[in-house]
Amino acid sequence: MHFVPPLTLPSEPRGFREPWKSLGFDRPVPRETVHKHATAEVLLTGAARLDAERFAIACAWHRDHFLDDQGGPTSDPVLLAEAARQAAIHLSHRFHEVPHGHRFVLSELAVDLDGPLPAPGPAAPLALALDTHCARTERQSRRTRLELTAEARTEHRRLGRARVRWEALEPRRYALLRKRGAGGPRYGWRTGARQGRPPAAGPGRSASGP
Repeated sequence: MHFVPPLTLPSEPRGFREPWKSLGFDRPVPRETVHKHATAEVLLTGAARLDAERFAIACAWHRDHFLDDQGGPTSDPVLLAEAARQAAIHLSHRFHEVPHGHRFVLSELAVDLDGPLPAPGPAAPLALALDTHCARTERQSRRTRLELTAEARTEHRRLGRARVRWEALEPRRYALLRKRGAGGPRYGWRTGARQGRPPAAGPGRSASGP
């Protein structure tokens, strides 16, 4: 079991107070920018830069995104983890100059929920925004490491926070690490006082996927 330290963000910038007016929630970002094979698997619908390391990201969750939709009033927490993973990839390519074709190795994926996540309605998706801080933690000639911390909100309340740490590798170096047998990721999962690992199956659980 991996303990998740409190996930914190800098103070909120003025530009994030009304993301609902500046971001769209009706059209997904190109699937290539989040490394998905199908557009239906894309959770992100937009991103805007607020300052050097601060971003507003729009997401839309549909019923068909659920791993096991029973028509209940809550969403699968894996969706927030996957949204944060897609945000990390999208920001890397769009704002941090990571070339397409590089591979991403997650070293940490942590989620800290305020409570059960709300579910979308039967006909309309659930719109939420990620108030995101994303910055490089190391940059060398052959490797780039980054960290993302995000606060998830609907228009009316905060839902929780997520953190992703990863490294973007050129294909040849990635293949070498795969051959040597790189270690797996660390997962963190918290809702209130309960802690544990996320479900074994679900989107975004691979540490070394593209």
